[in-house]
This record gives sequence, C-alpha cells and structure tokens, in this order.
Amino acid sequence: MSKDTLLLVIGLLEGVFWILAYIFIVRRAFKDKTYGMPVIAMCGNIGWELIYGLNLYPVCPISWPDCPQTLFQMRDFAAMFVDALILYTILRFGAAQFKKFPAIQKYWIPLVIFGVVVGFGLVYLIEGTFYVPNVNQIPVNGSIPEFLPIALQSGLYTGFALEFDMDILFIAMLLVRGNLAGQSFWIAVTKMIGTIFAYLFVVVLGDQTPLINLMMAVSMIFDFTYVVLVYRKCKELGINPWRNA
Repeated sequence: MSKDTLLLVIGLLEGVFWILAYIFIVRRAFKDKTYGMPVIAMCGNIGWELIYGLNLYPVCPISWPDCPQTLFQMRDFAAMFVDALILYTILRFGAAQFKKFPAIQKYWIPLVIFGVVVGFGLVYLIEGTFYVPNVNQIPVNGSIPEFLPIALQSGLYTGFALEFDMDILFIAMLLVRGNLAGQSFWIAVTKMIGTIFAYLFVVVLGDQTPLINLMMAVSMIFDFTYVVLVYRKCKELGINPWRNA
C-alpha cells in the first residue's frame, strides 16, 4: 500500500470514528435529556470544524502534496454538521444542569453562543499566528524555512490541543456527575479509536514533533482511562457496557 493510500485510509477512518462518537453523543443527549460533550470542549471543537469544514484554512497539510482536499473537507464538514447537533443539545438541555446558579440558567443561550464565538476566534487566530518546526524540510517559495505557519498543517496542532482538552474534560464530567447521563461506553470507545487514528495519521505523514508526541501520549492515556471509568460505572449500575450506546 502506498503512503498516499495509507494516509487516505487512516484519515478517513479517523473521521468515521469521531463522527460515530458525535452521533452516539447526540443519541444519548436526547435519551437522557442532557448534553454529552463538555461545553468548553464543544466551543473549541465546533470552531475548529467550522474552519476546516468550510476550508477557511487549507484542509490538507503542506507535507502531503497529493492530499484529496475535497474528500477531507467533506469529512470535516460532516463532523461540523453533527457537532452542530451537539451544540443544539447543549442549548436545549444545558441550563437544567445549573439549578444552583440562576444567573447561568437565565443567560445560558447567550453564554454558550459567546463561548462558541470565542472558541472559533481563538482557533482561527492561533492558526494564523504561530509557527512550528519544518520537520520535513518542505521548500516554500524556493527556500526551506526553519519554521512553518501551523495554518499549513491542516489543524494538526490546534486539533490535538482540543483533543487533549476534551479528554480531560470528559473524565471530569463523568466524575462530577457521578453517573452515565449523556455518556456511554460506545462514546468512550469510538472517541479513543478516533484519537489513535489521528496520531497514526501524523506518524505516517512524518510530521511528529516532541509537542505532538507529548499531547497525543497524554490524550491516549486519558482516553483509555475514560473507557475504563465508563466501563466500571456501567458495571456498578448493572448496565451491559456493550449495549450502552
């Protein structure tokens, strides 16, 4: 299998498993009448998917010249669409989670919308501001710069930072709630597999840096921890984990 084919397969599988995780989150949200993705994580996540689903920055990394841009933009657009449904569940069910904080309940919708705007702005500006090592020695305008704008890396750094943030927040949500409201074993598993494929994509691409390696190693540790915690909570509550979707 050629490198291009392998990258295509891994990149699409990454998208499939993350979209499945989103679908499971939406399903549980409507069943349990609560949101299933931490609000702060969603604010950054939907901003990232808006940027790449709408191709506001290049959806393909500069280190993969033969990347099928349209296909990967469709993948990110599909994720953006399902993430919009997650946003809807947060707007619809989220205020009920803050009965002890009437001010938050009263202004829940504008607060969430503000968070989405800020999340989008942060991701967009970070992508347009920061640089990373040119590990593949890619020529740009006839020379090989030491650093490349992260906007040319198809959101790898901001995407992994958001995964890192999300993995921690999912565990915190489970521990704070003390139950499986809005959560399921299949959400945990598909999310973890999506993270694994995301890292494999970078490994095959050859764009690894110490920062990416650290973020992904910690993310996978937290992902696995979340899977174990959800599995144990299922057993504690007398729920079959494999039927908990």
